Amino acid sequence: MSFRKFFIKINQDFAFSNLMMRGNKSYSIFFPGCSLMKYGNNFLYKVLEVIRIDDKNTEICSLCCGYPSNVLKNDYQKKINRKIIKFIEDREVDNIYVACPNCYKTLEKLKKEYNLSFSIVMLYNIINKNLSYIKEYHTLQKTIVIHDPCAIKEDFSTQESIRDILKKIGQDFNESDNNRKNTVCCGNINMNHILNKSLAEKNCKNRVLELNNKSDIIMSYCGGCLYSFGKQKAKTIHLLELIFGRKDKVSFMDRVRFTMGLNRC
Repeated sequence: MSFRKFFIKINQDFAFSNLMMRGNKSYSIFFPGCSLMKYGNNFLYKVLEVIRIDDKNTEICSLCCGYPSNVLKNDYQKKINRKIIKFIEDREVDNIYVACPNCYKTLEKLKKEYNLSFSIVMLYNIINKNLSYIKEYHTLQKTIVIHDPCAIKEDFSTQESIRDILKKIGQDFNESDNNRKNTVCCGNINMNHILNKSLAEKNCKNRVLELNNKSDIIMSYCGGCLYSFGKQKAKTIHLLELIFGRKDKVSFMDRVRFTMGLNRC
């Protein structure tokens, strides 16, 4: 195993340790994803309250979807999959609300591969439906440009929800030349930001240049994409920040603090 893959394995071992796998028992869970957990408690619980408008018993969890393990050996990936399935089955989960496009794609694959029965719902469709319950938005005076994550480039319903939300909150936006099903990757696909940094950086720079032709502020609904663009010094904002408020800084320690506040497996 190369050092870079070993680094990914260590990351996954930690993410799937008993220390980090936490969440209250409920038939419905909110699955923020690793990137969004770095936004911290206050931010995440604001999002949870919008989900609870429809599903009042929804609880939040700190689980990783296991996407990074896809680049490792098959037996290790199966080990991670078993941990995720046990977490879900122990809580008798029927509904999973996800914020991260990669989580959505990974969990859909897991569900199909193991013939699991829970439903997976993209958060942004719920927010679009319940937006009127939110009393204050945090829109920008400047026009933004939308970056659609490649993980769900075929998810036309979510793409429409994103644009509906922006219109409803009064945020001006432009479309990139390559959008929706023709979107271009941020560079992070298949963990390239670790396994093939030069390729990831090249692809990211090209995408930032394309997006910045439309606006100097890139908006996306994927935390991983925004992290990639941020490394190229691009100005970025998450869609949820336009609704719930801007985070000056996101950090791994905020993820840890959020996780420690939940019940252990």
